[in-house]
Amino acid sequence: MNDVFLYRTHQQYFDLCFEDCWSGYFITKALSGYTGDIVLLHLDDHTDMMPTLLAQTDTGLMNPVTARIFDPSHPADWISAIKTGCISIGDFITPLFHSGRRIHVRHLNNSSPGHASPVPVSRAFCSYPEIPGYRFATLTKEENSSPGADGSYLAGPDPFTLFEALPAGKVILHIDLDYFINDFNGNVGALPPLSPKELYLRAQGKLASFLKALTPLQPRIELKIVATSPGFCCALHWNGLLQELRHGLGSFLNESEAGP
Repeated sequence: MNDVFLYRTHQQYFDLCFEDCWSGYFITKALSGYTGDIVLLHLDDHTDMMPTLLAQTDTGLMNPVTARIFDPSHPADWISAIKTGCISIGDFITPLFHSGRRIHVRHLNNSSPGHASPVPVSRAFCSYPEIPGYRFATLTKEENSSPGADGSYLAGPDPFTLFEALPAGKVILHIDLDYFINDFNGNVGALPPLSPKELYLRAQGKLASFLKALTPLQPRIELKIVATSPGFCCALHWNGLLQELRHGLGSFLNESEAGP
């Protein structure tokens, strides 16, 4: 059980981790040697753009526990930052905006969209009285156009609208299972409460709609990452949802790519 938080693996159709902070570890494959824009298709009940505990320095972000510079394109730096608590659940997207690349997040969620068009996002820093002497990496969203922004953010519940006219750049798909079924703060207290079968049927509908909207974008997708998020999506649902994703995402591959 001590290794659950650290679990991550590469599978045939996607990279898989339990806690979504390891998604950043997988994304290093797209960042290494690349300085262009990144488009992150983010299926999640949460933004994952909260403040980190990576500190500001004159030369970049630093892990204050190890006193080493954090490079978002280095897998070892993600491992160290996650193990020391500088990056955790809810903030793995934030360091990407501090990587020197423009990041465009298209957030498919289960709530009404907050904006009709993409909102500029910029790097920022915050401080805490409990940890004096440090400024930590965070983000700000601007209501007005900002030519010097470090990227953009757009959220909504309709994948067809959200995936229209994506910016240029490498496209990365991140799927958190709590987008489909959220047992922590998405379903608890629902009136009337939904049965596991009803939850699963609703999840299948969302998955079918998402896959249909994703089909024309398939040639652009560089990485596919799935996180189970144990604190939000109960393990009871994992086998079914992961099997649906393997089937759906695997269907994009032709027979020669899929192998035996």
